[in-house]
Amino acid sequence: MLAYTYVERGKFALLEKPKPVLLDERDAIVKVTLASICTSDLHIKHGSVPRAVPGITVGHEMVGVVEAVGPAVRSVRPGDRVMVNVETFCGECFFCKRGWVNNCTDKDGGWALGCRIDGGQAEYVRVPHADQGLDRIPEGVSDRQALFVGDLLATGYWAADIAEISPGDTALIIGAGPTGLCTLQCVLLKSPGRVIGIESVKGAVLDANRNATINGIVNARYVCGKAEEELPKMVRTKAQEEQAVRKAAKQYGEAAAKKELLKDESLRITGADVVILDPPRAGCEQPLLEAVVKAAPERIVYVSCDPATLARDIKWLGEHGYEFKEATPCDMFPWTRHVETVVLLSHKKPDGHIN
Repeated sequence: MLAYTYVERGKFALLEKPKPVLLDERDAIVKVTLASICTSDLHIKHGSVPRAVPGITVGHEMVGVVEAVGPAVRSVRPGDRVMVNVETFCGECFFCKRGWVNNCTDKDGGWALGCRIDGGQAEYVRVPHADQGLDRIPEGVSDRQALFVGDLLATGYWAADIAEISPGDTALIIGAGPTGLCTLQCVLLKSPGRVIGIESVKGAVLDANRNATINGIVNARYVCGKAEEELPKMVRTKAQEEQAVRKAAKQYGEAAAKKELLKDESLRITGADVVILDPPRAGCEQPLLEAVVKAAPERIVYVSCDPATLARDIKWLGEHGYEFKEATPCDMFPWTRHVETVVLLSHKKPDGHIN
């Protein structure tokens, strides 16, 4: 079979490999129907993952059909359509029993697929601990829809959940890549009044707005530009809002003024409720943080994959009116410095009270 392989630092190659076989009674063999590429695969290529083994097939995000199972597997059987979890775990060790499955102590536990053992950018993949590592795809859900569940969609759901969004709120999502779009889908489950997205890549903005149109999403809109430049244009204080109304009324008359103001109302923010940040490992540039603070959201959700830049940016936000409230770290990639963390910050009122 063909498999995309980590050959050495800086080099991947499509190679011919033997089809995998069952090695343990808890294994399953899955025929891969779809797989996706994660930035973590690039970390391997660039030499940033010391545990990655040269010669392994990369890929830890995939769906497929079960072809064979070991005698101890109970949750799936041959013929089942399944989604493969990004983490494989035994379910029995100290870490698994406490929910920290990414740190599973089993030799095939944690981030093993596509790092320490062959992954899923191939025709077939062996999945250890199949009862924990596979979930059946329900009827009516396509492979394309299920593909993101194991990683991207889970990240978006996590961010939307911790944001404490209430019906009618305004949410600002900075970033419209795959994770940003999954975040949008999950934010919409909270019934916000509107969602505004900012993205610097034109193609991603076109895709995001096309996605909204196809899915009948009428309260979400994305604009193209750098967040630190676009956000200040959108933000108006209540005083500025009232001034704009008076100016429009004077220029167009009372009746026409409302129509003119509504032309760009969907991109105006007066007192944002929540801002969701998902920056690269370099963190947020200060102009962006300044723009976010100017928007004065009640809550900021910061999705980080680098502890150093996270600490730097939280310190800055703490000095400008925001208080750390909650953090959920998830060491998705043990033995590397890339620690995923979702942090919730709340705006401090003048009396020191935290929203």
